[in-house]
Amino acid sequence: YSKVIESVKKTGKCVIVGDAVERFLAERDVESRVLFTRRYFLGESLQSLAERYEKNPKILAVKMARLRNQLKKYLEKEGFYL
Repeated sequence: YSKVIESVKKTGKCVIVGDAVERFLAERDVESRVLFTRRYFLGESLQSLAERYEKNPKILAVKMARLRNQLKKYLEKEGFYL
């Protein structure tokens, strides 16, 4: 909450982070959107995702780390200070 207030003070923008996350996900491929949503919004484990999509859990972990880093850069570009 304090980071949101700080961001609003610095930028003068009162934008909901969820809207920015939705825009970020809309720019990703379908697989990335599904994996990100299932992992971070639905709380599905990496092991479960790996089994569901027949992927190596380590590969998925790397993919999720990259998506998180991309999201961080995107939010910073949008004016959110993390």
